[in-house]
Amino acid sequence: MASTLATLRTVITDAIGNSQTKATSWADRGLNYAQLLAALLFDPPELHTNTTLSLASGGTSVSLATLTRLNDITKVYNTTNSNIMWSVPWERWYLITPTGTGTPKYYSRRGATMPICPTPTATTSLSVYYRQYPSTLSLATDTLSFDYHDPWIISTAMQFVWAFQEEKESVDMFKTIGDSIGIPLAIGTKLRASLEEGIRVQHNISGTNT
Repeated sequence: MASTLATLRTVITDAIGNSQTKATSWADRGLNYAQLLAALLFDPPELHTNTTLSLASGGTSVSLATLTRLNDITKVYNTTNSNIMWSVPWERWYLITPTGTGTPKYYSRRGATMPICPTPTATTSLSVYYRQYPSTLSLATDTLSFDYHDPWIISTAMQFVWAFQEEKESVDMFKTIGDSIGIPLAIGTKLRASLEEGIRVQHNISGTNT
């Protein structure tokens, strides 16, 4: 079960020997900062989710406003026509995407909007898979958005708090601890993601992407 803000806060305030209001505020800010960094570095599965969006007939884009704490889109599947959608970087959108009507096969992202082409002639259902940012910890009973990274989060938050107290030696010590934990985990996460992506689209296996 994910740790609560109250539990993590106590670990930090006990370590610095200060549980006054200002120290508690530093601890809370540090924990939110550390949780965000951990989410970006380690890509926890708890932050992967999906939803369904509807593209109207003749529509060229859908709003992403309903996607909770959207970080980035990992996959879009056209459930109406039973086909995968392919991602195109926004800066190349008008260079390589087809125009006209047809089965939607391509998407991009521009802020809170997802442009799509070709334009459908009927309402189309899209399954959107995406990563979320973690939710902000504000109440004592709020829990981390994911498990198994408490030591790294505490270490990073501790650096944040020591920095506020201008304790450079302590910052350096906890940074060393955090790096020793975080770098191998981050590398492993990136390698795993690359391997899974390669297997999913069959890069270097069949010679083509399917």
